[in-house]
Amino acid sequence: MFWKRFLAMDYLSLMIIDIKLKDVSYNDKPGSKCNTFVNLAIDQLRNRVFSYQDVEDEANTIVFAAFETTALTITYTLMLLAMFPEYQERVYEEIISVFPNTGDFEVSFEDIQKLEYLDMVINESMRLMPAIPLTLRKLIQDVKLSNGVELPKGLEFCISIFHTHRSKEIWGPEAHKFNPDNCLPRNLQDKHPYALIPFLKGKRNCIEDHRSEAYHDS
Repeated sequence: MFWKRFLAMDYLSLMIIDIKLKDVSYNDKPGSKCNTFVNLAIDQLRNRVFSYQDVEDEANTIVFAAFETTALTITYTLMLLAMFPEYQERVYEEIISVFPNTGDFEVSFEDIQKLEYLDMVINESMRLMPAIPLTLRKLIQDVKLSNGVELPKGLEFCISIFHTHRSKEIWGPEAHKFNPDNCLPRNLQDKHPYALIPFLKGKRNCIEDHRSEAYHDS
């Protein structure tokens, strides 16, 4: 099943790249280029900075990050709300208070900012069931851990987001339980900056994290 989804996403990436490469209007107007990710990657291909494989790899990363992780997060959140109707009711009441009218209506960024409890629920869902449970990194210098273990430069290692998010040392004795109050601002402020990392951290973190930061800082 995984490989079928992967091949489907790979096909989608190739189709997008080929469409962009054949876009005559884009080719004829070098001074009016769009700043979308795919366009920027293709610019690097035309400038011989990227190979076609480089563009394909980067496009696959974006497609996977945009579609698969979003779908999983929505699925996990809905599943958890179904399992805990008391939290589902609070989300429902908040949504009704912000959007009292039925039918078609506009949803503004300001409206989304008012959905504070829903934001807590989504963050708690990503804590308990992160769409990406682990990630790989490579050390660019020697690192000494707090327990005294020294890791050499060049070492490739795995970061378990899943276990970090369920650590009782960080989240308390009920770290394995779904509780949106874990993501209250007052409960997060004293935790380590890397205690909650559904978008990872550092230079290779998910670009969605910047949207999240803008959401909370605005």
